[in-house]
Amino acid sequence: MHKRTVFFLVIVALLVGAAHSALADGPIDKIVAFRALDFVGQGEGTVQFPTDRAYPTFSHWDYQGHWLEWKVTIPEAGMYFPVAMYATNREQAFRHLSIDGEFVAEFVFHSTGDFRTYKLGFFDPVQLPAGEHIVRFTVAGEAGVHQGVNPAWFAFLPFEVLMELDDAAIIETVETMLGFRE
Repeated sequence: MHKRTVFFLVIVALLVGAAHSALADGPIDKIVAFRALDFVGQGEGTVQFPTDRAYPTFSHWDYQGHWLEWKVTIPEAGMYFPVAMYATNREQAFRHLSIDGEFVAEFVFHSTGDFRTYKLGFFDPVQLPAGEHIVRFTVAGEAGVHQGVNPAWFAFLPFEVLMELDDAAIIETVETMLGFRE
């Protein structure tokens, strides 16, 4: 290998390492991620737990009004981008997000092809207050219309994370945080 090539590769490695270190000391600490299975409450329906999926997940979260709740801690008030690793065969599946009982936003989960093909979904940013909160997702949309989504995990990302990490790195970071990867 040519000396100039080796020098260039060393410089790139140092820059990438410095960027990763800076990110690890900053915005990554502000990622709020939680496993779908770690919900603390549900109502207006009952989920089931299939074992034939790529991720631990639940199913039968399908009809209007069925809600699930998670307890989360937001480290710092600010604007966050919600993301989810999920599978659905529905063209559109609607959910309402509320924090501590206050409506925050409506999310649309778009088809991943089927209930076994998981993809990363991004949603419009939301303003979140600092502290411990109850996050609730409620099936929205038309009454009686199947709105099934099988989520693996959810996360709220600070803007800086989206500026620094591509989709694959976001998935790796969140899944490492949640224990899906080592």
